[in-house]
Amino acid sequence: MAAVGVLALTLNGCGGEGGGSGGGTPAPAPAASPAPSPSPSPSPSPSPSPYPSPSPSPTSATLAPPLGRLSLPMTVARMVFAQSSTSPFPITGADASLGEAGSTTLAYDPATSTYTLSGNGASGSGEAFTRSFGPAAKVSGNGVLEAYSVREGATQHIAEFYVNGPTGAYLPLNYVTLANYARVTENAAGGSVEYRTMMGGLKSASLPESGVVTYNARVDGYVLDGNRVLRVLGSDRFVVTVDFAQNTVRAPINLDGNTDLFGTRTGSRTFYPIGAIVCHVRRNAAGAARIHSDDHVEYLFSGDFYGPAQDEIGISFMIRAQPNTPIIAMTILGKRA
Repeated sequence: MAAVGVLALTLNGCGGEGGGSGGGTPAPAPAASPAPSPSPSPSPSPSPSPYPSPSPSPTSATLAPPLGRLSLPMTVARMVFAQSSTSPFPITGADASLGEAGSTTLAYDPATSTYTLSGNGASGSGEAFTRSFGPAAKVSGNGVLEAYSVREGATQHIAEFYVNGPTGAYLPLNYVTLANYARVTENAAGGSVEYRTMMGGLKSASLPESGVVTYNARVDGYVLDGNRVLRVLGSDRFVVTVDFAQNTVRAPINLDGNTDLFGTRTGSRTFYPIGAIVCHVRRNAAGAARIHSDDHVEYLFSGDFYGPAQDEIGISFMIRAQPNTPIIAMTILGKRA
């Protein structure tokens, strides 16, 4: 089952400018990589993907290791679908949704080196759940992401946590982090799949009233294009521009879709050009997300600024099921240029 082989996670929501499908098609994954390939039943085999894991440490006021006890409200981009075990392995019931900050919590216990993800069942975030991942469940780590896997009966739970810190191999982040969670359940007809990509961190206490700031950014997440689920590894480099006077956020992204789900780029052709995502910076409500969409139904975007001086940015983005458009769930992380 193709989708069930997708074992890495990431993402949350704003309005989109543009959004048509098109562009090239992703280059095939190298034979050596465990790219998804349809099989009679879902059987994920986790392995690290392009993004790093949460390394929170409340004692030092950053998320760089060594971690202290942590509890972070996370914003979630979620994708769900079912896939048949009968050739040509059609995907049905696919859609995406967005859960606002706090709909899922990422906790870390340094005494047991255990991460725990807890969802409260809030709108857009899926059903309530609690799942812990300790050292015995760790299956890989590459200095960017740490991957964990737990099997319970017919269900596989897979998590990835971003490795923060100044020497981060992917993007050296200290205040915002990424986590991915996948749940794959086998059944007689094939299987059901749920992906959640999420971000959260140490929010900025205030925002400036003026000025334009750029953030060097990366993206992780999933694209469901027809019967193919692709890991989005993002463009090599892109920039998020924030205009605090105009209260706008712009992120022109050309996404590369790859069939290699575990971090190795297989080509640079553009798979899905989203165009300029435009959001607004909201200044009210102390606990509310300050980057948000304009109440679009198909395109949702939610995020915030992190660090004492808006040092980093995190955004969750999703595109829901609609005609001739891939479904997308992804997370954008950025560091002030």
